[in-house]
This record gives sequence, structure tokens and C-alpha cells, in this order.
Amino acid sequence: MLEKQAMLRLGGKVALRDADDEYYNDDNDEYDDDDEEYDNNGNPIRNQPKQLTEKQLVQQRRKQRKLEKGVAKSRSAAYGEMELRNERMRKLRNAEAHLIVEKQVRMKGRRRKIE
Repeated sequence: MLEKQAMLRLGGKVALRDADDEYYNDDNDEYDDDDEEYDNNGNPIRNQPKQLTEKQLVQQRRKQRKLEKGVAKSRSAAYGEMELRNERMRKLRNAEAHLIVEKQVRMKGRRRKIE
């Protein structure tokens, strides 16, 4: 069915027959040969959460700490970069204002009011 719709959207010819829909249907559980393992109560084992060993827990905590440190470091770098950018913008505004004042002073004629 999905192949048929994809081919129609792409403008190609559809080579699949309607009978192929049932053959390629993933929802069809008749031919499901999965060998599931069950515990003593008859529950599938795959649905039970895995118990981690102490070593795995320690490794997981280390990875989490490392990830948190990396996030904190990148956040700190971003804030530092933003502060430097704000400082550069402040200096540029000051320089621009100074150049405007110099231009007004150089002009001929009556003195212009300098703000």
C-alpha cells in the first residue's frame, strides 16, 4: 500500500497488484515466527526492564556528568561570546558617534550644535 502511494505521488506507474498489499502488510501476524521467551509467570521477557549492574550504573553516571559538564561549558562559552559581542557593539557605537561629531566640526558655515 505504501509503495503504491509513493509511486503515485512520484508520478510513476504502479506495478503492484492489490493482492501484494496483503503480502507486504506488516500488520499481518499470521506468519509471525518470533520466538519470544517467557518468564515463570508467562510474561514476555522483552517487556521487563533491564536491571543494570553496578559497573553499568557508574558508567551511566559518568556519562551523565560528562554530558552536563559539556553543556555547561558550551553555555558558558556562548555567554562569554555574547558579552564580547556586546562590548564590540558598544565600542563601535562610541566610535560612530565620535566620527559624526568630527564631521560636524569640520563643516563650513556657522557652528552646528554638538550634542
